[in-house]
Amino acid sequence: MKRNTFWGLILILLAAYLVISNVVNPIIPVFTVIATVVLALIIFDGIKKRSIGEIVIALGILYLVYDEYLPFPKVSTWIVILATILLASGLSMIIKPKNRHIEVNGNFDNISRQEEYTNGNVQHSETVFTDGSNGNYDGECLHFENTFSSASKYINSTCLRELHGENSFGSLNIYMDNAILAPEGAFAHIENSFGETKVYLPARCQVRAKESTGLGSINYVGTSSGNSNDPVLNLDLEVSFGSIVVYYK
Repeated sequence: MKRNTFWGLILILLAAYLVISNVVNPIIPVFTVIATVVLALIIFDGIKKRSIGEIVIALGILYLVYDEYLPFPKVSTWIVILATILLASGLSMIIKPKNRHIEVNGNFDNISRQEEYTNGNVQHSETVFTDGSNGNYDGECLHFENTFSSASKYINSTCLRELHGENSFGSLNIYMDNAILAPEGAFAHIENSFGETKVYLPARCQVRAKESTGLGSINYVGTSSGNSNDPVLNLDLEVSFGSIVVYYK
């Protein structure tokens, strides 16, 4: 969920609401309109990431928002929340995203990715881990997805080139402090929605961070001790309704 898209849609809908409310009596309160936009973006984000849990939770909250307008029998709010969590957890265990192939062109300052296999100069096969467990991992390209759970991932790669971490409605710890980056540098994309993600970076690297926040926070603890001879880690941080904390070891 990009920050510009989020706030752009919010402002457009608020403008439309102000105009309509001066013409006719508003049927739907402004809070409901804003909540609808936020939840619609979460659903879109879940579809894009093929995260069934994120989609189901957003739909459950949307049902609660529009409960008084729907011609259905009244159901307890806690029953809806519990049923939504159980449904999301069950479907997340059954339906898992497929592994993707990634093509990397150029340097790590302007990296491009494609879902399907293409002919390129450099080809990487990314391993996607969707379980919410703790573990040790090794490989050049890693992808972690955590939903409705608490997980810690320990990276022991000897030539790490690319890492993706996605956390939704949970807590994710990614320990990169024992990882060795590829000599030409590495790229790490961390995305957090409605949860907390902590990232522990290697001591010997240069860090170039790019941030995108939407009703969330990004904080740093410590400073990088890397010098000009160390590989560059390009860090892309994206957070909405949660927090990302980056620790320099």
